Amino acid sequence: MLRNKFIKYSFTVLVIAALCIFILKDPLSKKILAQYAARELSAHCSIKAAHLGLRGIFLKEVSLKKKGFSVKADSISLSFYPFLKARRLAARSISLENLRADIFSIKEINDFILAVKQRGRKHLHKMPKQKTSLPLQINLSRTEVEIENNPSFQVSFSAGLKLTSDGLFLQTLNISGLNFFSPNFSIKGLSLKEKEKTYCLNIPSMKLGKKDIKKTEVYLKINGSEVEIIKVSNTLLEGSYVSGKMNFDSYYRNAGLTLKFSHLSFERILNLFSKKEDVSFKGYFQGELRAQLRNFRLVKVKANAFSQKAGIINVKNQQKLAFLRKYLDDRSYQSLVDSFKKYEYNKGRFTVKTEGSDLIFSLDFYSHLKGKRIVIIDFHNALRR
Repeated sequence: MLRNKFIKYSFTVLVIAALCIFILKDPLSKKILAQYAARELSAHCSIKAAHLGLRGIFLKEVSLKKKGFSVKADSISLSFYPFLKARRLAARSISLENLRADIFSIKEINDFILAVKQRGRKHLHKMPKQKTSLPLQINLSRTEVEIENNPSFQVSFSAGLKLTSDGLFLQTLNISGLNFFSPNFSIKGLSLKEKEKTYCLNIPSMKLGKKDIKKTEVYLKINGSEVEIIKVSNTLLEGSYVSGKMNFDSYYRNAGLTLKFSHLSFERILNLFSKKEDVSFKGYFQGELRAQLRNFRLVKVKANAFSQKAGIINVKNQQKLAFLRKYLDDRSYQSLVDSFKKYEYNKGRFTVKTEGSDLIFSLDFYSHLKGKRIVIIDFHNALRR
């Protein structure tokens, strides 16, 4: 009995000593520790078994619980280079198997990241600038994440990431299933698979309001924090060409999106919100859309689309535009409806931009027969909702 206690306490001291050496010797580890300590995290953590080997630390059945979220993993292994090879104890990789995270809402994630970044900065600026020669490789296999509320979200995936002093970079990603549900938008059965350094994002069913969009495919290339969008195809974009890129910050919380498109039919997009017999919009457009997300929320949009070829706009059922009444006075609203009844245009332009939290939408069309049509609609506080 005494011998077992001695072994247990000796092992604990050995693990703590090894971790202390690891933390003190590796600059990257000191940075991570400073961020973690600055969070002032109060959580319950349990580990069923731990083993310290010559090349790493191995943990079994690890769980972390805090109000708002919980994380569980069947096994976690931290591998490091031995003293003789690297002349210091430095992290090489960390692997997590059968990881599951249950989160009450996306706000919990955002609050955690903000706290780490803001409070951690106070500690980090005091540290001398050092470079680590051995970035940490993070491998996640058979991982499940579920967000229960605002909105609900479930995903199963495997991923390979690299953590350096500059941030976290995605290297490989495979999604076996993703479901997203909100009152006006949902995704069912999304998958992401890699083939010859190109990823295929497949969405069997996507619902926008009451409209169902089937068989969406997006071809991507992932390079660290940048995602190149090579091609997008579905029934909505049939005959159109869409490409672009998306850039993330080191915490994957802020993002910038750029999309370029050509031969795009706005009539197909309008049909998501109205019936063909209510509003007709013939013509094809090309242009560009830029958007910025901050703390997982849309904060800036700029879009420009134009057509140099003839088309026709015909508002047959003006009740379908009734939602615009709260943004326009009665005279402007009626003028808008009357102006676009059987309006044959020769060229036209759409623009969308943000001013603060307002979303401003403008149309500028020209017809040899019926003259110009210019409409500006200000969706007040649209980005705050």
